[in-house]
Amino acid sequence: MTRKLRLALLAAALFMSGLAHAEIDTKVAEELMHKAGLWDQLGQMGAQAEAGFAQRLKQSDSTATSSEAQRASAAMGRAFGPELLRATSTKVLAQNLKPEQVATLLRWFDSPQGQAVRQAEVDAAKKIVSPDASMREGRVLFDALPDARKALLVRMVQATRSAEFMLETSGNIAIAMMQGARLVQPESAAVTESEIRAQLAAQRPQMLTLYAAFSIASFATMYQDIPMETLQAYADFLESEVGRHFNDVTLQAVNAAFIQGAKDLGQRLPGTKDASNV
Repeated sequence: MTRKLRLALLAAALFMSGLAHAEIDTKVAEELMHKAGLWDQLGQMGAQAEAGFAQRLKQSDSTATSSEAQRASAAMGRAFGPELLRATSTKVLAQNLKPEQVATLLRWFDSPQGQAVRQAEVDAAKKIVSPDASMREGRVLFDALPDARKALLVRMVQATRSAEFMLETSGNIAIAMMQGARLVQPESAAVTESEIRAQLAAQRPQMLTLYAAFSIASFATMYQDIPMETLQAYADFLESEVGRHFNDVTLQAVNAAFIQGAKDLGQRLPGTKDASNV
């Protein structure tokens, strides 16, 4: 009897261990990325990193030949291309999302409220507005809102960790551009990754405050046509255990994607020198 009990306990322990390391299907992870808008966002982030590098290339005292600069730009495009960023993010989501929460996530994203929120975000992404103009417009809208709607938007900003997401993303893009700039700038002018991370850490409190204010203004504009009941449902979802875990894993996935992209770029850059292409 004792032996049977031990075997039963061992089997239960193995079963629980399996649950702890369970992964969701890759296709399901991709579906969630599409429904949450992360799929499109990753494409935009990669394009921002590539465009920022191209701009820095024009403004810097480049030591690279034109052919080296072209290869470096191509290397940046491949390392931070949508395919690689999405592949890494999909893997992280598949490994870290809880299988038992997938049905709840899909139920929200497929609900009328979830689809209305997603459509508002898609429509906002199509508008080309400068950050300064977006901040001014959103602030005017926010200031004119009833207190209840203001409080709801603040809850949403906090629950989505929007300010932190923006800070991490901008930092990752800056580091990506720095990696590429090592080829085209004099060695004495090149800023190291550790120096950038130290600068970001020192400025983190002020930047979080700035990004939180920007997020509130953006949310006021983006969701201005969404009824209070829908926003309430969205806030409730974001603050739920499932919503919080999904946001945490999403941030983890984006960070992992850019870290992998930076490593990939570091491996590609030595091959962009003319000496390596004779």
